[in-house]
Amino acid sequence: MAVTTALGVTKIGQVAMMVQDVDRAVAFYRDVLELPFLFRFGDLAFLQCGE
Repeated sequence: MAVTTALGVTKIGQVAMMVQDVDRAVAFYRDVLELPFLFRFGDLAFLQCGE
């Protein structure tokens, strides 16, 4: 069963963030938040968020 927030959000599809250090950001999201790393293309990094 999906959890719905006050805004009606039931899942996150995609998030984009600008960071100064892509390697450091990937390490944080991968190692601390345990998001699976998918791939990197230049200054873009893709991690799995949800199912």
